Amino acid sequence: MPHRAARSAARSTPLRPAHPRPPAGRAWLAAAVLALGLGACRTRPGQSIGTSVEPGASLQGRLPAGRSEQAFTFEGVESSILDFSVQADRGNASAPEVSLFDPEGQAVPVAVGRATARGAATTLVRGVVLTRTGTYKVRVVPAAGGEEVYYRFQHSLRFPEVTPRAIHLSAAEPVPVYVPAPRHALVVVKVTPRQGGVVPQIEGVEDPWGGRALDPAEVPPGALPPRVSHGADGTLTLTFTTPRPGTYAILAGARAPGEEGPAFVRVEVRAPRVPTHVVRHPDAEPGAYGLPGASSDPSADVALPPPALPPDPSLARR
Repeated sequence: MPHRAARSAARSTPLRPAHPRPPAGRAWLAAAVLALGLGACRTRPGQSIGTSVEPGASLQGRLPAGRSEQAFTFEGVESSILDFSVQADRGNASAPEVSLFDPEGQAVPVAVGRATARGAATTLVRGVVLTRTGTYKVRVVPAAGGEEVYYRFQHSLRFPEVTPRAIHLSAAEPVPVYVPAPRHALVVVKVTPRQGGVVPQIEGVEDPWGGRALDPAEVPPGALPPRVSHGADGTLTLTFTTPRPGTYAILAGARAPGEEGPAFVRVEVRAPRVPTHVVRHPDAEPGAYGLPGASSDPSADVALPPPALPPDPSLARR
């Protein structure tokens, strides 16, 4: 046992070992802090240090005077719409200039969506359409003048509503319905027959990697398993949580050859609820960023996981 070994080693050492004299003044305090590991990561609850930020969270960074640039990342999804803001911590300071790069390193134009003037304390950009799924890089550089500035970056991803489609359900060949969605989103699919005798069936859902999104092994931790229900009007409703970001192919068909016919397909994507969280860039000093809300306690905004339900046996093979 480690504890026994430690006690044994302690008994074998002298009772009064010769310690070096502590440094004088504040140097002694600094040495003690380093020895105890107290200076490694000074963050409040609901905060972390890193260079990756989720939608709904905020990243706080610092551009020292003379620093050429600083970078961080977020996870984007093809066909989603990006809105973001960069705000300086002083009203008389200029927010850093922002450049955006897709997962392949190609520049993404953001100037067309800019809603604020250059040199303002807040840079607001809306309506940037992302064309690829993966890790996007944000690069910030000092505004004209190059003075030191603390800033806060926040972003959100919007997913355009999937237009209801009129399709023909076939038992021989299912119709794919493509839906972009972020990681851990709740997707609700409704297939409504347009005439009597038509019985819809979901043949499966392919995830962005070509895998089976309805496989119970793919259910994210804390999420409900995929469920299928049938309404009085014959509407089939499928609900599932996405295991990864990207475009999903929902395969809609008819239950049997004699139950084929026209139907409407409606899809709703509900982005995951992210608790309030602050990510501090490694170059930012904890507590130095002075915008209101930077030190708010997010403990009351933590989403509790839904109750676990047994998986639907009919979906295990899809």
